[in-house]
Amino acid sequence: MKVPVFRAVADPAQLFWAPMIPASLNMVFAAIGGILYVQAVGGNPLIVFVLMAVGHGAIIAWGQKEPHLTSLLEPYMMSKRKTVNFYHSNGNKFIP
Repeated sequence: MKVPVFRAVADPAQLFWAPMIPASLNMVFAAIGGILYVQAVGGNPLIVFVLMAVGHGAIIAWGQKEPHLTSLLEPYMMSKRKTVNFYHSNGNKFIP
């Protein structure tokens, strides 16, 4: 029985050859940290770009080992959400 493999499953989302979520987080934290570093210390911004490139290279290597890294991280992030359907009354009660 022939089953089609859809492109979204076969090719997960990538940003510059790295999994989407870790690469995005790397760039955001490097940009924020770089701005703070340059403003607080007055250092060379080239150091920040080199560290961002090294971090992105590590994420690319990690993504080559596990190409569906973003798919593995999404359920973890969803499980950390707080549920608003609980209220406290002699224990936790669920209200659908």
